[in-house]
Amino acid sequence: MTESSRLPVLGPDGFEERLRDMGSVVVCFAADWCGFCARFLPEFARRAARGQAGVQFAVADVSDYDDPRWEAYAIRVVPTLVHFVAGAPARRLDGRLGYGLSAGETDSFMRGASLAGGGQA
Repeated sequence: MTESSRLPVLGPDGFEERLRDMGSVVVCFAADWCGFCARFLPEFARRAARGQAGVQFAVADVSDYDDPRWEAYAIRVVPTLVHFVAGAPARRLDGRLGYGLSAGETDSFMRGASLAGGGQA
């Protein structure tokens, strides 16, 4: 998760509380063993650095297969983006097995997160 060093990396402990504290946040669920994540995280960090009004960005490190967030958030493929508002999932963009996430679909999702920053997802 070194490429995401500019973004908060959220572990499983206190995850829900951190999300509530952050308000509107797009979380990238990623794993260090995932090649698609390794390619995607630098782009995610660049998009986050551009900023979105009222939206924060973070990475959820789910490198451990026993991490409870796999089941709690129905993560089947990484990377997967989930937009949380006040700690609750509002929208998501699931990575595709053998493909990951494309720039176009990520940009569209990020624009939607900005528009829904107040929770109107």
